[in-house]
Amino acid sequence: MIFRAGDHKNRQDRIGSVPENERRQSERLKTATSEALLKRKPRNDAPAARFVSIASTLIFAAGLFLYFRFPLFFVSEVKIYGHENINAEELIYYTGMKNRPIAFADPSAIERNVFRRYPENRAISVHAKLPNRLDIFFEQRVAAVEWNFGGDRFWMDESGYVFRENLSASPETVVYANSFPGAMNRNDRSVPTKFRQDIVDAALRIFTVKPAGTRLNFTYDNGYGWDSGKGYMLWIGVDDSELDVKMAMFESLDRYFKANEIEPGMVSLEFTNAPYYRYAD
Repeated sequence: MIFRAGDHKNRQDRIGSVPENERRQSERLKTATSEALLKRKPRNDAPAARFVSIASTLIFAAGLFLYFRFPLFFVSEVKIYGHENINAEELIYYTGMKNRPIAFADPSAIERNVFRRYPENRAISVHAKLPNRLDIFFEQRVAAVEWNFGGDRFWMDESGYVFRENLSASPETVVYANSFPGAMNRNDRSVPTKFRQDIVDAALRIFTVKPAGTRLNFTYDNGYGWDSGKGYMLWIGVDDSELDVKMAMFESLDRYFKANEIEPGMVSLEFTNAPYYRYAD
């Protein structure tokens, strides 16, 4: 068989062209597949999603209806913490929530209502508990000083706040008085709702320097004083200013009285630059 040079060349061209043809054919197939996928319509999930949304809304609405209308969620119990002398039935009335849905509970408003009824407390906090309970926490004031107006008493805590009903333990510091610091006149009995801090501190400090077992007194004319146990009343004024100086002066004057056989009925050290004494009537 005879092969011509041209035939050999054409055969090589055909052989070399096969891979290129296959590549182009593959690319055409890929392009056609991609176009077919793009033209395919997505599955329509809208009806299912709409059904789930409607069902969720209905369930939520039913829950709200039960929450506001079902008796199980009406306030029927008050739990009291930090206070032993408050009746729970009385307290639930002052909360304004008796037989009302707990969803309507406003802790801040309830705290204000309860505080108006029980102002002797330092703080009140309210927490709503499902399904129908209110937890109310009381922080009671602790009496630091008792002021006794011949049986008509009031108490002040360490910050000077005045309350008329003492639900805490009775304080050690008791003042027997016919007046109080800052009174306008002898007949003034309009006790303020709060005393200054220095007034509370003065009462507490003066109480510690009087003889044990004696009563601490307070009068409009002389301020604080007590029975010295030496036959006369000792008065030191309306506050604890220069208290150490006054106590030293008292010891010095007592020695002077004994040395000179003086028997006073009262001694006033309210003003250290002008102490004085009087004989008993």
